[in-house]
Amino acid sequence: MPEIEDLRIAVAAADRSNFGAVARELHVSQSTVSRAVQRVEVAVGRELFRREGRAVTAAPESVGIVDALRALVDDWDALTARARTIEVAELSVFCTVTASQLIAPPLFERFRRARPDVHVDLRTGPAGAAIPAVRDGSVDTAIAPLPTRLPAGLVAVPMQTTPFVAVATRDVRTIVGQPVLLSRQGLLREVSERWVRRHLGHDTEIREAETNEEVLALAAMGSGVALIPRLVVDASPLKGRVHEIAVHAVLPTITVGLVAKRRAIDERPLADLWALA
Repeated sequence: MPEIEDLRIAVAAADRSNFGAVARELHVSQSTVSRAVQRVEVAVGRELFRREGRAVTAAPESVGIVDALRALVDDWDALTARARTIEVAELSVFCTVTASQLIAPPLFERFRRARPDVHVDLRTGPAGAAIPAVRDGSVDTAIAPLPTRLPAGLVAVPMQTTPFVAVATRDVRTIVGQPVLLSRQGLLREVSERWVRRHLGHDTEIREAETNEEVLALAAMGSGVALIPRLVVDASPLKGRVHEIAVHAVLPTITVGLVAKRRAIDERPLADLWALA
């Protein structure tokens, strides 16, 4: 089948009546022009030109076909020009690796059905960086652990609640006397460290990693007891290499939700995602 450039060449050949002139105008070889015209002629089932030496003339019976080809080329050019002027909507979202595996997919599957025209720019990182990314405008929204009080100007939709758990390799039976592994920053660090200081004492050794997924990896390697949300364990391929340790005090619970700037939630496409959340 001929391509759009073949049609363009055939129309130009009909206008110029000279394959050489068309080749120079379109910066292609004369053989390229000849082959393009031949492909179009095969496709339409008849010769479009009468060839007399180097000169060619449009066959009288092909005038209507050439006009139809010209209309096709014009329509294609108009379509591509219109497509270049259409802005592709984009929505930037920040979340942890765990949230991208367990929380984000159901939400964004519904969003994709409602707004297939929107490109979702998904960025992952530590949980503690989620709300700051929304505040400084790096992203439109984030799936993040929700504090009791959000920073001014932000709003949230709670999506899921998960308890913290203490996990370690199977040879570790108690958290007492063990190094405790925590994430480095953010709300999860504050909540878990407060629990450690209150129930295990200020002398407890704390080791840290950037993300909860890294904290779990350290626990699976035998570096201590990880204190992390159960969601992280449930989503991890390391789940079978650790076990949950009973502790003598109730561990904290965290709520995860969608966070955005208050003034932005009425703007589309964020408003459409917000309605689904």
